[in-house]
Amino acid sequence: MTASGLAFILVVNALIGYGMLLGRREALDAGERATRDLARMLESQTLRTAFSVDQLLRDLAFALDTLPDGTRRGSPAIHDHLRERRDSFAELADLVVVGADGFALHHSAEAPLPTATLSDRAYFAGPRNGAGHGLHVGAAIASRVREGTRVIPFSRRWTDRDGGFRGVLVAMVDPNRLAATLESRDIDRKGSVILALADGTILLDRPPGHNGPARLTD
Repeated sequence: MTASGLAFILVVNALIGYGMLLGRREALDAGERATRDLARMLESQTLRTAFSVDQLLRDLAFALDTLPDGTRRGSPAIHDHLRERRDSFAELADLVVVGADGFALHHSAEAPLPTATLSDRAYFAGPRNGAGHGLHVGAAIASRVREGTRVIPFSRRWTDRDGGFRGVLVAMVDPNRLAATLESRDIDRKGSVILALADGTILLDRPPGHNGPARLTD
């Protein structure tokens, strides 16, 4: 009887342990699936934003080539056009048109046009140096017209009808607006995420400065 009782206890404990291990594995699998689904959702949202920004810059290039003041620095008509386009795009903080000489021709901000050259900025140098004719995305930088804020530059080469370099069109994306989906899903309280380019350039880090391993790539 004693031996039977001990065997029964061992069997029950083994079943309990197996159930706990099985439950843990199911919980880990569920967590992995949820993380993968969230990463895909965030990737899809980011790609939609990138495609929309790219199309906006293409349309802007066509408008600048068509409007009579497209190449005249500081045109009020172009400024109003850029401001309307910026305000219609929730994630945008600013739009900038940089001439071939590296100086700003137009922008959508209410501040005066910057007088310093922008030729040192990666968002200008990349398209200027002919690194492809697609959309260039860079790391977040400090805004020169919005003090204390950071923006993610999306830029595209601006060419004339013969393919000559006319300058660079830049859309400054607000990272806080880009992170709206993360905040709506309480990731700041439940976990962390890094949005990064394939080369490791970090675009978005929520919560800021965490050391979590999660990463999305373009």
